[in-house]
Amino acid sequence: MFISEGALVAVFRAVEGDDIDSVFYKGADIPWDERLRYAQLVMHLALSVSDYPHEVGCAALLSRNLLVFRSTGRIAVNYAVLPIEGMNARELVFLLGDQIEKILLKRFSSADAEIEFVQALKSGAYKSVPPLYSFWMEAQKEIKAQYERIYKKSALTRSLYLVFLNIRRWFRRTFRRNAPKKRKGAKA
Repeated sequence: MFISEGALVAVFRAVEGDDIDSVFYKGADIPWDERLRYAQLVMHLALSVSDYPHEVGCAALLSRNLLVFRSTGRIAVNYAVLPIEGMNARELVFLLGDQIEKILLKRFSSADAEIEFVQALKSGAYKSVPPLYSFWMEAQKEIKAQYERIYKKSALTRSLYLVFLNIRRWFRRTFRRNAPKKRKGAKA
C-alpha cells in the first residue's frame, strides 16, 4: 500500500484461475462435502470484505473476480476490481446469495437444511453479512448432519430415501402454491 496524489493505493498480486461460474454449474460433479467447504470459504470471504467500502466489497464478490482452485481447495479474489458505485451492505448480501446459490445448487440429493438455508438467503431477511454468517454457522452444522445421515445409508436405501424425499418436497411445493389464500379480516 502507498499514497499517490492524495489517494491510498493498494496493490495485489494478480491471480489467475477458474472463475466460480465455470466450476459450480448445473450438473457439475462436486461432492456435498466439497460444496460445503467452498460455501464456508465464500461466506468467510464475504465476512472479510464486509469491512471494506461496499463499492469494493461488492466488486470482489462478482463471479469474474471469485476464483476457485479445486486442486488446493481454496478460493481467491482477483482484486483487480473496478469499484461499483452505489453499493451498500444489502447489495453485498445479495451478491453473496447469488454465489452461495451456485455452490449449494438445488440437486436431487440436496439435504432439506441446505435448501432451507438457500431459501432463507434469497428471502432478503438479512440486511448485512455478519448476522447472515452467524446463521450460516448454525445451518452448516445441520446441513452436514443431514448429509452424513443420507450417505450413511446403503446405495439402494439412499436412492429410495431420496426419491421419497423429493416426492415429499414436490407435494409441499404444490400444495403450498395451490392452497387457498386467506382474505384479510376473514374469520377462521
